[in-house]
Amino acid sequence: MELLSPKRVQTFKAIREDEVFSLIKSISSQKGSTINLSRSVASLSYSITSRAAFGKRNKDTERFKETQDELNKLSSEFSLADMFPSVKLLELMSVSRFRIEKVHRQINGILESIINEHKGKMQESAKQEGGEGKEDDLVDVLLKMQKRGDFEPQLTDTNVRAVILPRQTYQQCEINGYDIPAKADIIVNAWAIGRDPKYWIEAEKFNPSRFLDSEIDYRGNNFEYIPCGAGRRICPGISFSQAVIELALAQLLFHFDWKLLGEVKPEEFDMTENLGVTIRPRNDIQLIPIAYGGSCLIKG
Repeated sequence: MELLSPKRVQTFKAIREDEVFSLIKSISSQKGSTINLSRSVASLSYSITSRAAFGKRNKDTERFKETQDELNKLSSEFSLADMFPSVKLLELMSVSRFRIEKVHRQINGILESIINEHKGKMQESAKQEGGEGKEDDLVDVLLKMQKRGDFEPQLTDTNVRAVILPRQTYQQCEINGYDIPAKADIIVNAWAIGRDPKYWIEAEKFNPSRFLDSEIDYRGNNFEYIPCGAGRRICPGISFSQAVIELALAQLLFHFDWKLLGEVKPEEFDMTENLGVTIRPRNDIQLIPIAYGGSCLIKG
């Protein structure tokens, strides 16, 4: 609640508007040319999130983005050791395991550098009268909570780093007859839940209008549709992502009409999905922006 409440999300309004406006200007300068919209949106997401989390861009935030990309790619690769977790020899022989551990060490080093930089700035700010004027990023918030001693046991730098890495089971447990070992990364298959024919008519069909006048939403109250999870482990960034998506989508639709390449019709567009922790199209979305005219930015 301290980090990602609706009130806190509103403090990042200027960051969202700045990054989205930069994207619109970039696309406007290339109007009539082919745009890799997938990469543009991914870059926008990273830029907004890293600025909100770490403050201004620097070499550390750019390195964090690169290593996070590499980690996501490695985590999506097939691993024989994951298929047979009880065979410890496979885990020891796994090349992916060592590559992932190497990237984890790099990420920890980057985060430690970012935390130390923020600590130094906070110390300098404390020495200067009226030095608390700037808006806090998420690292600032965590460090202030640490300094105040809001938690027992004390919030450590390791905890601060862990708030940003993936969650794991902290002890062995059993779920529906399956033994889940300690420190296992658990991912609920929300994709399959949202396509269960027991609850959805034409479950495989892309039909956004099915949600019109429907009581089912994405906030975790309806278990047949939980893209953000549910319960105690629901995604804490719902308000953050909703604000970003609404502003970005509104701007992209307000400023441009979008044309598919060649003579491809929308219903013929290739939406083959790529394997991975999160679902995305196998091929990047390539479109041609047609400017409507006007240059104002819708605030949000």
